[in-house]
Amino acid sequence: MNYLLAFTSLAVAVTVYIAARVLCTRKVSFRAVPGPPSPSWIFGNMLQLYISSPYGKYEFAWLKQYGNVYRLKGCFGGDCLMVSDSRAVQHILNNVDTFRKSPLMEKAVYALDGPRGVQHVQGEEHRRLRTALNVAFTASAVRQYQELFENVARKISSKLEASSESEVDICQFIGPGTLAAIAEAGSSPLYRAVCHSAFETTGCYLSDNYVGYSGEGTRYTPSSVIANALSTLFPQLNLSLLPAFGLLHKARKLATRLGTQVIEEKAAALERGMDPGNDLYAYLLRQNTTLTKEDIASQTCVLLAAGQDTTANTLTFGLLELARNPELQEIIRKEIHSMTTSSYDNKPLLNALIKESLRMFPAVALAERVAVLDTVIPLTESISTMAGEHIDHIPVHKGDVVVVGVASYQRFIISRIISSNVQPGQIRSSSVGRRQS
Repeated sequence: MNYLLAFTSLAVAVTVYIAARVLCTRKVSFRAVPGPPSPSWIFGNMLQLYISSPYGKYEFAWLKQYGNVYRLKGCFGGDCLMVSDSRAVQHILNNVDTFRKSPLMEKAVYALDGPRGVQHVQGEEHRRLRTALNVAFTASAVRQYQELFENVARKISSKLEASSESEVDICQFIGPGTLAAIAEAGSSPLYRAVCHSAFETTGCYLSDNYVGYSGEGTRYTPSSVIANALSTLFPQLNLSLLPAFGLLHKARKLATRLGTQVIEEKAAALERGMDPGNDLYAYLLRQNTTLTKEDIASQTCVLLAAGQDTTANTLTFGLLELARNPELQEIIRKEIHSMTTSSYDNKPLLNALIKESLRMFPAVALAERVAVLDTVIPLTESISTMAGEHIDHIPVHKGDVVVVGVASYQRFIISRIISSNVQPGQIRSSSVGRRQS
C-alpha cells in the first residue's frame, strides 16, 4: 500500500512538473492585459473564482477594479482570460468550432449524458437532435403541460403557506418541485420514479440516488480544479478513474434505465393502437420520424438535470429579486391574476421577469472555453494594457483558456426586456426552455 501511495505521489509530481514546464514555455498573447495578483502558484486565482464564499465575491470585485476583460492566473503559473464584454461573450459562445469546452467538461458531459446525449454530440448530429427535440418544447406542445405545472406550483405554495418561519429556504421546495414537474411532463412513470421525499410524502430510490450522484459528481473541489487544468494541458489524460466520474456514470445508468423502460412501454402501446398518453415521451414518439427510441431515451439525464438544477436555480434567484422589490412583485401578481387573458405570452411583465432571470442567473455562471486555433476576440469597448496601449481586440493562441463570466451582468432590470434593449445572442439559456422555466 505504501508503495502504491509513493508511486501515485511520484506520478502526480512528475505530471505537475511537466505541466509547469509546458506553461512556462507557452507564449501567452494576452499577458499584457491587467488582472489581480495570484495567491498561489498551484491554484492561481482558480479557487477564488470557482470556490469562493459567497459565490462571486472575487469575480464581482475584479470586475469593478479591472473592467469587463482581465487576466487571471491559472494552475501551475498558467494564464487565462476572463471575459464579460458583451461582444466578446457573443463571439466566443457562438463560435463553437473555434472555442471548445474544456476536455474535462466534455468528459463530464459524456459521463452524465452518454454518447447520444444532445449536450455531448457535436456538429450536424447535435443540430439534428436539437431540431427533432424542439418539437416537444414549442408553445403549443408546452401548453398541454400547463395544468400539471399549476398543480406542482399549488403544492409548493401550500408548503410555503404552512411554514411558520419568518425566513424560508426556498430551494428545498423549488428544487424538488421543478424536478417533479419536469418528470411528470416527461411521463407518469418517470414522475413516480423521481418524486422526492422533500416534495411528496414518499421517497424514491432513483430520485435520492440520481440527485446525490449527479450533484456530487459536478461539484467544484480543489482536486477538480487541478484535474481541469491538467486535462486542458494533456487532453489525452485518462480521468475516468476520478471518483466524480464514477458518480456521473451511476447517475446516467439510473436515468437511462428508466428512460428506456418508459420508451419501450409507450412504443409498444403505439404499435397496439393504444393511447400512449399525453406526455413528452409520447409526444416525441408520435411527432418524430427522425428520432430513434434510443435517441429519446438517452435524453432522460438532460430532462432530470433540467428539473434538478437549471430551472430550479434560475427560479430561486428570480424569486429573490421579487422579494427585494415588493412593488414589482405586487404589479406582476396583479398581472397574473388579471382576467383579461390566461396566455403567458400576453403577460409582458411576467414574460420580462422570466427572460431577465434567465439572462442574469444562468444555469452556468462561468463558461470555460479552450481555443482550438489562433484567433482574435473583438471587444465592445477598448481596454488599456499594462503598458498603456489601448486595444479593441485580443489575439489568442491555440490552447489558450478563456473564461466567460456570464453572471457578471449584475443589474436586474426587466424594463430592458420590455423595451427590447437586449440584442439577439445576449440572452443564453441552459435550461430546457423559458416556457417551462
